[in-house]
Amino acid sequence: MKEALCFVLLFSIAVFGAQNYDGVSIKKATRSIDLHSQFSLQNVTLSVTNTGSKAISEVYLALEAKQAKHLSFLEVYLVETGQSLPTSAGETVDRESGGQKSSFVHQAVSLAKPLEPQGTVEIRATYVFTHTMVPFPAQISQTEKQLVKYYDNVFVASPYTIQTQTTTIKLGSARIEHRTESSPSNVKGDVVTYGPFLELAPHRYTELFLHFENNAPFITVTRMVKEYEVSHWGNVAVEEQYELQHDGAKLKGAFSRYDYQRSGGNAPSHVPVLRQVLPLSASDIYYRDEIGNISTSHISLTERGLTLDLVPRFPLFGGWKFGFYMGYNLPAHDYLFNDASSSSTYILNVTMAAEFDNVAIDELNIRIILPEGASNIEVKTPFPIDEKSSTTHFTYLDTVGRSVVILKKYNVVPQHNRYFQVTYKFSQLSMLQEPFLLIVAFFLFFLVIMVYVRLEFHIGPVRQRSSNADKVDDLLLKVKDYFDQRAELHQSLDNALTKAIKSKNRDAYNTEKSRLDNSLTLLRKEVQKEVVTAEDLDGEVARKLRDIERKEDAKAKAQLQLHKAEIAFRFDKAPKGAYEETKAESEKAYATADEELESLISDLTENL
Repeated sequence: MKEALCFVLLFSIAVFGAQNYDGVSIKKATRSIDLHSQFSLQNVTLSVTNTGSKAISEVYLALEAKQAKHLSFLEVYLVETGQSLPTSAGETVDRESGGQKSSFVHQAVSLAKPLEPQGTVEIRATYVFTHTMVPFPAQISQTEKQLVKYYDNVFVASPYTIQTQTTTIKLGSARIEHRTESSPSNVKGDVVTYGPFLELAPHRYTELFLHFENNAPFITVTRMVKEYEVSHWGNVAVEEQYELQHDGAKLKGAFSRYDYQRSGGNAPSHVPVLRQVLPLSASDIYYRDEIGNISTSHISLTERGLTLDLVPRFPLFGGWKFGFYMGYNLPAHDYLFNDASSSSTYILNVTMAAEFDNVAIDELNIRIILPEGASNIEVKTPFPIDEKSSTTHFTYLDTVGRSVVILKKYNVVPQHNRYFQVTYKFSQLSMLQEPFLLIVAFFLFFLVIMVYVRLEFHIGPVRQRSSNADKVDDLLLKVKDYFDQRAELHQSLDNALTKAIKSKNRDAYNTEKSRLDNSLTLLRKEVQKEVVTAEDLDGEVARKLRDIERKEDAKAKAQLQLHKAEIAFRFDKAPKGAYEETKAESEKAYATADEELESLISDLTENL
């Protein structure tokens, strides 16, 4: 699949005339190759002359077939105006040059206007190749520098005759272990120049080999998923998932954290931080991996936008992998626009990939989740997409699901991070669906509660309220208040005893006890009055009140016995053995009476 797509994108320098390669020549070809990163970035400027007798509307570029498999990006434009020129797939031809058989892939370039006979036009082609540099040696130690091998063509591949041609190569360092010798050529620091070569035949090929130092990070994202979730309530949520690996020379031996920290992180080819540029309006940024949140990140404001430094949990060496995901929110008014010709048509304008410096993406998946109810969806991209599909996504308060557009592209480089547009129709009335569902849900919830509290769930016959029910309720409320007051008086009596023992003041206790006993007597009389009243209203209630009073008498008696034992022991020096026996019996009797009393009162007043 990838190879087929590479052949459809074809590539590298050469120019032809309308399926006939006669009648066109290259007056001058200049090629610059930048190898300071993991990419091979090539800019080829061609001065094309129509030597035929008819005007031509197309010229052709060519690329050696092995190299074409690594082509990720191609852009052709006029040097004079900067106007971009469309390209399309051409044929593949086999040629023999200098005893070497090679295949070349052609790419047709449509000119802005026909090139008349003897006319000249200058065009420039920009190529980006991935995975063209191979670490050699394949394994290095933690502190070693990385050397790579690179293969290319000494000459600019073309189906046309080239009158003069020069190639300039910018390396990642001035250290060159070996290079192809070709005359004329020279080396100045980290720049290697081949040429100028004169009168080159079509499809000229001689292998170019370079073995040099390149400590650039060879980071490859094997799979990336970028998800946009559009909300017409004012937000576009973005989440990016990454599976990446370091494709540089693999680490020989074990990693030494001690040596790494002692050298201040001086490991030439490792990657200590990933730097991404986010839009200025990005907010609520998060960065996590499978373990959880990663706090080692930093955001700074630069001319390009918000620069986000993502520090992995460990530095990345050759062969190491790392997976994480990050996300942020964008204001919808910066990326979602209304079509002037139709109020129900919207255009989402966002970028394709992620703005990481010098990071290759083997597989890019883009998911655009549109609002529920979106229809007539169209996608416009600045370059061909390898796969396109759609699905449905369900989230909170959805009924039929949200439309999801899925785009897939292989072999992606930073030059692909351009804006694309998603156009769709969406009615403003659809925005009311979620608030309406919330209102209905809350209404139904409260309705269920209203019904629930009015249902009777007791097992057994339902007791009908008598005509005296309200009077009984009033009586019980009054009696309950008496019971509460009586419990407080018992507690006050215990407190008086405790205070007397501490102060050794028996007279003060007797005085307080006399006052509290009088209050208890008055409350008992009030309760007796209510018992008499209850006899006329509800015999069952009167019976329960009499039971309560019997337990109250038992409780008061046990408390009195307990207090007498304490007074005798503390003030009258009664024997300790008799005191402890009486105290234990009185405490047990008091606790039993108090527990039964609380149970009877609770049973009587539970329906109030």
